[in-house]
This record gives sequence, structure tokens and C-alpha cells, in this order.
Amino acid sequence: MIDYNDHEQVLKIASEVEKLARRYYDTRLLAANAQNRLDLYLAAQMSGLRAKKANLGYETAKIMVLEDAPEEIRQCYSDEVKYEAEYRGLEKVIDALMSQISLIQSLIKNQPK
Repeated sequence: MIDYNDHEQVLKIASEVEKLARRYYDTRLLAANAQNRLDLYLAAQMSGLRAKKANLGYETAKIMVLEDAPEEIRQCYSDEVKYEAEYRGLEKVIDALMSQISLIQSLIKNQPK
């Protein structure tokens, strides 16, 4: 249990938030890079895909292109999905820790004197 008068514990939580935020940033970049590589490949394949299906949405095109894509492109898709899931999870953890810090700050501020 946290002693709300122990400012070192609050700083420890804040330090954890900073570490997770840096990890979030790195993971978000990995997801963006994977998506970018996949999108470039997809763009090059669009005319052939539209010949198969004229009214083609982005998600459907992405799945269709994976059917015949080289392993590198399939890996980009896997990386995009994996890193997106990771950074979305990190968002939730960071939000929870920020809420905890906010609660502690409120408790410290409203302590009886």
C-alpha cells in the first residue's frame, strides 16, 4: 500500500510512467514503420487488386495483398498488428498510472492539517 505522504513513492510512479511513455513512443514508431512498408507495397499492387474488385476498401485490400505477398510483407503486417496491440495496451497502463498519481496528489492536497 502506498503511503500518500511518501513523495518518493509518487516520484517512483512518475518515473515508471516516463519509462512506459518512452516504450510507447518506440513501439508506436515500430508500428508506423511496419504500416508504412505495407502501405507502400499495397499502393504498388492497387491496380491489380482493383481489377479483381473495383470498389475496394483499405482493410480488404490489405488482406487481399497478403495472399500472394512475399514473406517480408507478411511480416510487416504481423509487426503492425503486434506493435499496435502493444502500444494500445501501454496507453491503458499509462492512463491508469496517471490516474493513480492524480489521486495521490488530490489526497495530499486535501489532507487535514
